[in-house]
Amino acid sequence: MKTIYKYRIPRREEFDLVLPKHARVVRVAPQRGEAFMWALVDTEQPDVRVTFKVVGTGQEVGEAYYMHSWEDGDFIWHLFYVSEDQSVGENKA
Repeated sequence: MKTIYKYRIPRREEFDLVLPKHARVVRVAPQRGEAFMWALVDTEQPDVRVTFKVVGTGQEVGEAYYMHSWEDGDFIWHLFYVSEDQSVGENKA
């Protein structure tokens, strides 16, 4: 079944989430003072562990794949994934 799941983005530079394979992040935005991402997922796909990275404007990205950006007060944050398994995106930085 395809549906939208919501995931909290922790306040740290790098973090792991378990998502159904081929999940597609469709939105990243702050909500009640925290950052969240919404992903289109197929619940019939197996779960995979995905490593994400949050980078502020002007910070080094390294080897990562761009997902989305969002505004948080005076800051703009950028979400990347750094997993070798490219099952959630395709925009290499």
